[in-house]
Amino acid sequence: VASAAHANLYRFEMSLSTQPAHTSLVWRTAREHDAFACTRVHKATYSVLIGARSGVAAGVTARELEHNVQRELPPSVHLTSSGVDDLGDLEEWELDERVQGAAFEPLLIRPLWLASLGESRVPAGALPLFLLDGDAFLLTRRGTLHASSRMLLALLVEQRAALRVHGLPPVRAVLDFGCGSGVLALAALRLFRGKEPACGYACDVSEPALLCTRRNAQLNRLEDHLEACPPWELPSGLRVELAMANMLAGPLISVAPEIAQRVSAGGCLLISGFRQADAPAVRRAFEPYFGVPARPASALEGWLSFVCTRNERAVSVQEQSAAAVEG
Repeated sequence: VASAAHANLYRFEMSLSTQPAHTSLVWRTAREHDAFACTRVHKATYSVLIGARSGVAAGVTARELEHNVQRELPPSVHLTSSGVDDLGDLEEWELDERVQGAAFEPLLIRPLWLASLGESRVPAGALPLFLLDGDAFLLTRRGTLHASSRMLLALLVEQRAALRVHGLPPVRAVLDFGCGSGVLALAALRLFRGKEPACGYACDVSEPALLCTRRNAQLNRLEDHLEACPPWELPSGLRVELAMANMLAGPLISVAPEIAQRVSAGGCLLISGFRQADAPAVRRAFEPYFGVPARPASALEGWLSFVCTRNERAVSVQEQSAAAVEG
């Protein structure tokens, strides 16, 4: 599959009939023109991003590019352009139908507004966050953001409001442990951007997840404020005021001491990804290092979330090793 680095991206919408042959045509056309991404927006509409440096697009205007591509399409496929998006110099990414995935319905958790990259309708006053690779790391099989992600995003918004109401010091560093698509780290950077932007760290043991996070950071112009790496490559002295972990109970329990090691005393940890049956075990894993409320902060579709406050107890190397073995 061809790939290229792009300074600018032209966004197109391809509206077509629902015939399978035409669906294949969209992907073939996207690949032939070195597209950066191809995202299904609606049942018969695709959003295609074509870089200004790629073959057919080099040295032409958006309208000229639209005409060049349209000439190669059958009359039943209608192509419309929506101008140029300047996303800076992006790293090389392969167009991969399996990874790009379908678009999802935009989600507004005011002031956050999350949408797939093909979406262009941003509500007034919202802080937009555009995401690719949704179905690989972010979405449910129904094509919606997972309940645990929605709860943690809402809790991030609440934490931002609490800081403002109580006049607390700004958040200087955030950590997304088990980052997947990077949505939580990127949302936190959007929300807690003050006079001095917060520093973000996102870690995962999955290299595809880290690639996904880095790509989404670039698409939102946040790559200079986010470091994505495996957990063992986090800075040794890293301590954050705010951390998030959206993981199933087993993996979450196994990394409880490691997460605690990264959160400063008095710092906040938002956790989710587990159900009521696993809550007692999760509580036992985190209570040595955090104040864990008796009741969850929120519950949605059977999933729970908690807001925990770091105490002053230090974490020993033996505790980290024991938790990893048990996990």
